[in-house]
Amino acid sequence: KAEIFGRELLINQPLTLTNCKVAILAWDDSTIKISGELESEYDTNDSQAVCYINASYILNEMRLKSHYSRKIGPKIIITGAKSSGKSTLTKTIANYAFRVGWNPILADLDPSDNMITPPGCIGASIMDFLLPNDLIGSNALSFFAGTTNERHKDFRELYGR
Repeated sequence: KAEIFGRELLINQPLTLTNCKVAILAWDDSTIKISGELESEYDTNDSQAVCYINASYILNEMRLKSHYSRKIGPKIIITGAKSSGKSTLTKTIANYAFRVGWNPILADLDPSDNMITPPGCIGASIMDFLLPNDLIGSNALSFFAGTTNERHKDFRELYGR
C-alpha cells in the first residue's frame, strides 16, 4: 500500500503527473515503477506521515461533531518557513478529507507553488478531486497575483505605475 499525499496509489493503475513535486509514502515493502525524468529523489524512514494522519483523524472528528450539531466545520491556516512541509501537510489533509467523503474548501495563497490555480495566481476551490492533479480545479476561483519569479516582488518594477 502506497500513497502520494494521502492519495492511494492503485495497483497496476498508472498515475500521470507532470511538473510537480511528490512524496510517496509506502506503508509496507512496495515496488513502485516510476517512468520519466526525476529532478531528485531520496529515501528516508524519518517521516511526518503519522503526524499528518493523526491530524487528519482529529479534523475528521471535528467535522463530524460540527456536522451533527449543524455548525460550520474546522478552519485551518497552515504557515511555516520555506520548504517546511506546508504544501505536503495541506495536500495530505485535503486528500484524507476527500477520501472519507468530505469536500473541504482549499485556499491556495502561494502563487509560486500552485495546487489548484494557474501559475502566478492565488485562489480557492471546493475539493472535488484528489491532489496532486494535473488539472486546474474545475470550480476554482482564482486571481492573478503577479509573477512567480522571486526577483519581481514589486509590481511597479514590472509594470510601472
